Amino acid sequence: MTNYNENLPLNQQLNLPFHYLDYKVNYEGHAYIGVQNIVNRLNDVLGMFNWTHKAVQVDIDQERHSVSVFGRLEIWDADNQRWISREQYGDDTMTIKKGESEPDAQAAENAKKSAMSDSLKKCAAWFGVGSDLFAGKVTVLRPNSTAFGKVASNYGLDTSYRFKYGIPVLPDSYRSYYSEMNWNGIFEADVAALMSGKTPKGNSEQESTQQPPKSNTGSNNSTPPAQGQGNSTPQKFRLRAESGLTVNQDGTSVFEAQLENQSIVKVFIPKDLLTKAKAMIKKGGIFQLDGWYNEKAGTIRLGKRANIVRESAHQSA
Repeated sequence: MTNYNENLPLNQQLNLPFHYLDYKVNYEGHAYIGVQNIVNRLNDVLGMFNWTHKAVQVDIDQERHSVSVFGRLEIWDADNQRWISREQYGDDTMTIKKGESEPDAQAAENAKKSAMSDSLKKCAAWFGVGSDLFAGKVTVLRPNSTAFGKVASNYGLDTSYRFKYGIPVLPDSYRSYYSEMNWNGIFEADVAALMSGKTPKGNSEQESTQQPPKSNTGSNNSTPPAQGQGNSTPQKFRLRAESGLTVNQDGTSVFEAQLENQSIVKVFIPKDLLTKAKAMIKKGGIFQLDGWYNEKAGTIRLGKRANIVRESAHQSA
């Protein structure tokens, strides 16, 4: 669900916080936002026809096996009827397969794509998109820290994959926006509370007065158990897609949805269901599906054989 205040300056609209699960940590321990999230933000705020990014220059260094792209991002300034541009370099290194001494042709093409994405992210940051990341406002708990173990245990985080390299920690200044969007996140004050032996206060100062999300299995007062907390049976949900489907490089996919209790969640789909999901998941569609709900993380994960049913126009009316 998009919530961009048009009264805000454009750079502030572009730099509004992302969903917590959009913040990832690379193997070096730095927080980052994926390029698809950058593209989505530009499309949502500017409109898909009001920006463009292209390569001005591409340099390939075969000796160092590196690729550099000098890219230009242009956005349309409607007030002054002109295009405004920002330029930045992006780079990447070609992957050499095991047992080989030189990268193959596909490795060079992959490096070009990655360098182009890197250029886009850096150019977009100059316009405001994700600039808080470059300013260091989103910090990271590294796996070798005491806080990492406490936070992972308290929130039931998957440290073998999703949070393998670290846990993103949001600045407390994001809390009011997350509360407005009904999102879950891990904030600086939450970590400080855990380390001092106190209970984290959650999304907002008012969270203790909010009713917990209701199960869609017929019970009126229970919350589906979070994945990884002893629940082996998936729960049934009815929800509306608030975004289109984003396909990841590993074939898995994800979309944002709103449950019947108005909660916003990220729905993660395994690669086994990719073909079905691509054909069915459209923004605004109403769906019934079964999966594991993690309330703290704000996610629903589907199994390999999960059932996804799209309601007809008559049903969803």
